Amino acid sequence: MTRWLGPIATAHGTRYAAVMERRVAAHPMGSGTFGNGALEPLAILIADGTGARAISPAGVLINAAELEELCPGAWADFTAALPA
Repeated sequence: MTRWLGPIATAHGTRYAAVMERRVAAHPMGSGTFGNGALEPLAILIADGTGARAISPAGVLINAAELEELCPGAWADFTAALPA
């Protein structure tokens, strides 16, 4: 499992980024191996004229402590990229 802050995109004055999680697994199958993986957003970070916030893919607000637990440093990296 790997978690990271994806690239920051800007559209119409609003900045967006996502905290993503990648999972990869390999399973023995007969004389071979079967592999599978998943890429899933854990949080969407948004910064606009009203401020910066993080939400879950279900639309629930995520506070800074929860986001730090999901992906240490993601909030600091996202907000550091914002204009002063």
